[in-house]
Amino acid sequence: ASIEQAGIENYREFGILPSITIAQAILESNWGCSQLSTEYNNLFGIKNHGWGGKTASLATSEQYDMQITAEFRAYDSIEESIKDHGIFLKENPRYTKHGLFQADTYEGQAKALQAAGYSTKENANGERIYARQLMEIIEQYRLHEIDDDVKEIQS
Repeated sequence: ASIEQAGIENYREFGILPSITIAQAILESNWGCSQLSTEYNNLFGIKNHGWGGKTASLATSEQYDMQITAEFRAYDSIEESIKDHGIFLKENPRYTKHGLFQADTYEGQAKALQAAGYSTKENANGERIYARQLMEIIEQYRLHEIDDDVKEIQS
């Protein structure tokens, strides 16, 4: 609930459904409890990628069980993290190429994020699981209702 309004604003500005923004924040930050989110306000696990701002070097999991150290973006506020999430997705052509902004459902956007490589998370069988994880969070917490409300207001 604390980031719902920022998720709605990102939808209006960038076209990323609020349910996707909120579910990614939940998943990537472990409900706002990860070190990256509590110390560096990075809710989405966005790595440096040529970022001109502050960074933080932290250990992270890649794929199923690989640990690496990576440079992540560090923000002054949660709001800055949410805004940069929208900018990052919009400015990175791989997300447009994989249909993130053409998809008008949370299922479509979740699958586009996975196809574009937002996360390389895999299960023990080597299957990519990011889209499914996002959809399960959205369905469990009925976040799609926020999407429906926003879409209805804009119609």
